[in-house]
Amino acid sequence: MVLSKKKVPNLISNKTAKKKTKSDSTFVSAIKDVKKELIKKHNKNKKEKEMNSKKVSELKAIERKLMSKSKSLDNRSHKLTKKRKSLKSKLSKVNRHSKKLETMEKKHSILLKKKKRKKRNKKEKMKKRNGSLEAI
Repeated sequence: MVLSKKKVPNLISNKTAKKKTKSDSTFVSAIKDVKKELIKKHNKNKKEKEMNSKKVSELKAIERKLMSKSKSLDNRSHKLTKKRKSLKSKLSKVNRHSKKLETMEKKHSILLKKKKRKKRNKKEKMKKRNGSLEAI
């Protein structure tokens, strides 16, 4: 038995298979367009994320630098405050000592004046005595 080539009946005729309606083609092109737009948005978002991550890392580096500068300035300020306090205390000590010296100097000058007066008074008394004794 020899099989002869029989035509298999097409359920869909060639005419209907070849025909594409306008709505089908516009639907397919719309899907392609939407797919392209989604891909573009995805790529754009990806680039933005990369840029944002770069900017974030740069900002963190700048923040670290600023924090280290701030720390060093705080340390310097602390040292200067300590110096200022010590200098103030030394200055107050010096001022107190100078006041003591001034008062001591005043007292000494007063004492010297008193001694000179006493010597003058003694000399004057001696002259008066000598003069009165000579008169006698």
